[in-house]
Amino acid sequence: MAASAPMTADAVALHATLSAALPVLHAHCCEPWWLIGSAALHVSGVPGIAVHDIDVLVSDADAVRLLAHWRERIDDAFQPERTDLFRSRFGRIGGFALPLEVMGNLELLRDGEWQPVWPADREAIEWHGLTVPVPSLPAQCVILESFGRPKDIAKAVALRQRLSGC
Repeated sequence: MAASAPMTADAVALHATLSAALPVLHAHCCEPWWLIGSAALHVSGVPGIAVHDIDVLVSDADAVRLLAHWRERIDDAFQPERTDLFRSRFGRIGGFALPLEVMGNLELLRDGEWQPVWPADREAIEWHGLTVPVPSLPAQCVILESFGRPKDIAKAVALRQRLSGC
């Protein structure tokens, strides 16, 4: 998304949240981390993606540090969906324009075994004056397809269309 393009309401909320959270992420994460999900797709320029929260994939140790830093803002009432499919050191952080979901050592249950969700690569996207680490678009597609949920498959289809130029 070009910096000169007008921002949608989703983009304004995303920008406000990232502006507040990025300094903390940079200060407390010692290992590589990524935005994934809708926020990553949005900052990567994929059109038509609604952003309702920001998923941050980090190591377990970085999740411990982040959750300790934001302990007063953790939404203890929130229950992540599909705990039968996903597990991680998880915390949903409030007090931003959008909730921020910290996922330390995210794993996905596939074929009866827990498998790590770790992107194949990492790119720094410049988005409206912010530098945001995300997986490449092909790597984002692989992650979405691996999740297998209808909402993730729909995003993967939109992403595949963008990648193929359709």
